[in-house]
Amino acid sequence: MKIYVTTDGCEVGQLYSKYVNQFFLKSNSEIINTSDATKADLLIFYACGLTEKQEEKSIRLIAALKSKMKPSARFVVWGCLSKQNPESLKKNFDGPLIGPSDMYAFEEILKQALNVTKCSSTLEIPDANLPITEKLDSGTSPNKLSYLRYVLSRAIFFNSQTPTFYVRVAEGCTAHCTYCSEHLVWGKVKSKPIEKVISEFKDGLQKGYRLFELCAEDFGAYGVDIGLNACDLLKRLIDLSDDANYRIIICELSPGYLKNMFANFDKIFASEKISRLGVQVESGSNRILKLMGRQYKAAEWRNMMLYINRKYPRINLATHFMVGFPTETEEDFKATMRLLNFPLFLKNVTIYKFSANPHVPAAKLSGQIPKRVIEMRAEKLQRKFLSSYPLNMTIRYSYLLAKNHHEYPSI
Repeated sequence: MKIYVTTDGCEVGQLYSKYVNQFFLKSNSEIINTSDATKADLLIFYACGLTEKQEEKSIRLIAALKSKMKPSARFVVWGCLSKQNPESLKKNFDGPLIGPSDMYAFEEILKQALNVTKCSSTLEIPDANLPITEKLDSGTSPNKLSYLRYVLSRAIFFNSQTPTFYVRVAEGCTAHCTYCSEHLVWGKVKSKPIEKVISEFKDGLQKGYRLFELCAEDFGAYGVDIGLNACDLLKRLIDLSDDANYRIIICELSPGYLKNMFANFDKIFASEKISRLGVQVESGSNRILKLMGRQYKAAEWRNMMLYINRKYPRINLATHFMVGFPTETEEDFKATMRLLNFPLFLKNVTIYKFSANPHVPAAKLSGQIPKRVIEMRAEKLQRKFLSSYPLNMTIRYSYLLAKNHHEYPSI
């Protein structure tokens, strides 16, 4: 039996797809991969629905795969979209709705495919550590600003070709942000046992990896369900080896958790094992942050970032912004723009345009912002980041040289 496994999703979607792919391949020697969807007996597509644009892309790709598959093939669509907007998926796909945590569903699919009654259990947080190699393209080209930002974000300070070993440390989060559909997908925090995380991390070190990304919806929430916290895990990981060259990436850390554990994080930053740190501010307006359900002030985020910039300049900082949240005024947007003012240096920013997913509370708020205004604000914010990047980068690099960091680490 030939299987075709793919996704249009993020690293987590790719890792979960790889996990399912491995589950099938290890279950029976007669199951093999194919990179040709037209020859597959079973097609498995992980659909992303984080934003309205991403949802539309997933729906297009579902239609494209359905048109390619042979009549006798089975098509399975699963992933975040089935939880984020099941009604939209039902209009375009008549199969079962399988979420990313519904691993038991693949046991049944495997039993049916092989005509067996038993198979190994998969009811745990997946431990696939490398993304799938087959990832669907949307078929559209990025705009010039997006492409320029892509190029700049990978310039000078780290080598984007460095192989990354991914460790999924937790699912879910403790927040109830009014714009976010992720809690619909993952629910409450389910942390992977710390010894399991360490075992996977050691496996990566033994295989020669030196760059590790810790994946979670909010890394700061790690351990809340098992009597630990994120810093407990980091302390163990940075003490695993005397090899000073391995580095850790944290892409999703809410400012609230960073604020509440800042003293402990400060000690971890001093280890110089943190390569990249993403702390999602979303807005520079405290009024908007309150409506979003975020538990911090914009100035608190900026002060923490400035502190890290100044004391630990080797850490590449990143953030998310959201523009067009309901009732966002020009003054609110200007407050967000000011977060990028010198001397703060961010290595990368991701700009989200508010999407009124029907299942999130913010979709029901009055004062929805017209799409043309959202587009304009997103472009302005991106332009400000791009225009400030070269000067900030030059100043930061000079500062590093002055601090005797003559050779900035390639990872």
